[in-house]
Amino acid sequence: GAARELGSFVPAAALFDLGRGGDFHARPGPDEGAEAVRNAGVDVAQGNVGAGTGALNASLRGGLGTASATLPGGAVVGVVAALNAVGPSVDFDTGLPFAARLGLPGEFPEPGGDDLDAARAAASGHVPPFTDAPPFNTVIGVVVTNARVPDLFRVANAAQDGLALAVRPAHGLTDGDTVFAASTGTHDAAADDVLTAARVVFARALVHGLLRAESVTTPWGRLTAYRDLYPRTAATYGGS
Repeated sequence: GAARELGSFVPAAALFDLGRGGDFHARPGPDEGAEAVRNAGVDVAQGNVGAGTGALNASLRGGLGTASATLPGGAVVGVVAALNAVGPSVDFDTGLPFAARLGLPGEFPEPGGDDLDAARAAASGHVPPFTDAPPFNTVIGVVVTNARVPDLFRVANAAQDGLALAVRPAHGLTDGDTVFAASTGTHDAAADDVLTAARVVFARALVHGLLRAESVTTPWGRLTAYRDLYPRTAATYGGS
């Protein structure tokens, strides 16, 4: 009986994107959760989908991103995260995502020469978004592994560290960041390796959310995507 009762509870979260268009009362519930399970597959859509539909990252368009890493012995750490933070994830001095340096070989090629100059030129004309009344935001995500870990809370906490690698500043007073962690427990792996992977993979997923997002115009205003502000750099990173 106790097991059946516990099994009836499914943790969930919805990011704060109210006021950017649409219906204030349009919030996900059990029906949307069941539909998501039915539509689940191997390929994960990114950008302006799911939790990324109304996402905003500082003054740029946010989005849904995913990334993974394979550890020695075959354990895998995967993340799906929605970039919807008050703080920026782009260095306005260079025009480059903070966490792009954490990518796997070839995942986020380093722009050089004219591409880097173009990003810097675009960044010099872009005003950082901080105002006296920043919008309320929430980064949500899930980190999942098949590794046996003694404490899933630490895995979720490590993913929060990854958020701070991708967004600067992170965890502000108007952010409501939430990360879930889950494990199938089928593979052996060093706990520290899992925690390190959780940090890096979460940060990489947020970069993908930034690069895959597309600009939209809503009743709230124009949400401009990274790919439109820095088109040459986005193309170099594979975001277009």
